[in-house]
Amino acid sequence: MAPPIKTHCLRGHPFTDANTMPVLLKSGYLVRRCRRCRAEKDKVRYHSDVAYQAKVRARAALRWWEEKHT
Repeated sequence: MAPPIKTHCLRGHPFTDANTMPVLLKSGYLVRRCRRCRAEKDKVRYHSDVAYQAKVRARAALRWWEEKHT
């Protein structure tokens, strides 16, 4: 018998359509990830890692340039 489907992530955020992103693992399993938890994790990483900040800013600058010149 399969375990019941979870309605909330480990931190208590609800698994709604807007808050859930499906992720395909290398093993082939399709799992649900909480967008809010991911955003909080990215925010902490951005403010604690200078190299990651540079990577994010470079990606944003490239996206801006491509929109302006296409």
